[in-house]
Amino acid sequence: IKVKSRSNYLILTKKPETNTSKKITLTGYISDAHNQKKIPQTSIYEVSSLSSALSNQYGYYEIKLTTTQNTLVLTFQKENYQPQT
Repeated sequence: IKVKSRSNYLILTKKPETNTSKKITLTGYISDAHNQKKIPQTSIYEVSSLSSALSNQYGYYEIKLTTTQNTLVLTFQKENYQPQT
């Protein structure tokens, strides 16, 4: 609480919230659910932070996010596959 004094009055106001953004790095491998083969060159993105990444030739990805939310939704997309969220 922030306190100001004016004449004979005390004015109480709520302090502005501090920036509670978190920096997160998510890593992993993308694989086909049917045969477990790693899937290279897959697009990964998170809509609220506008962050994206691309998996390498081994299906490995690393995506760095800055967010204030507790829940993130990643979408994985690759040609000839249905997008997965």
